[in-house]
Amino acid sequence: MKITFELLQKIINTIDLGIVFVDTDNKIVIFNNTAGDMLNADPEEKIG
Repeated sequence: MKITFELLQKIINTIDLGIVFVDTDNKIVIFNNTAGDMLNADPEEKIG
């Protein structure tokens, strides 16, 4: 089974831990909802 990036994001958003992934350019590529709650930030605004 091949896991797509979109599926990975959906799985990470259901985890009750704050998760942030950055790429090799130090850009945020995943910022889950729990991380947003913990840091009082909108996850969609943090990506990029």
